[in-house]
This record gives sequence, structure tokens and C-alpha cells, in this order.
Amino acid sequence: MPEYKKVGYLTSSFKLFHLKDQNKKEFSYHYHDFHKILILLNGDITYCIEGSSYQLVPNNILLVY
Repeated sequence: MPEYKKVGYLTSSFKLFHLKDQNKKEFSYHYHDFHKILILLNGDITYCIEGSSYQLVPNNILLVY
């Protein structure tokens, strides 16, 4: 089983982010020790979770726990 790196920004019990990025980015597999809610407002992305890929489009809501 591969080793994954722990990453994240959460330093308090709750944090709100509004990210606006037009550059295509790829991330290596990693994990978080917190839950997150993603709401895609514009654009389209492919979001990979535990080996499965999901094509997201505007107004999709993704719960990661």
C-alpha cells in the first residue's frame, strides 16, 4: 500500500475558503484529517478520491469526510 502525505490548511475548528484559480493544477495523492465541502461555482474539474475520478461541473457539491 502506498504512503500518502498529510496536507491541509486547517488550524482551527472551522475555516472558509474561496479559491479562484484559472490555472490547471495536478495534485499528488494525499489525505486530510478534517472534513470538507466543495461547491464548484464555475468551470469544470476532475476530482479523484481513493482511485475513483469524478467530473464536476458548476453547482456540484462534494462532501469529503
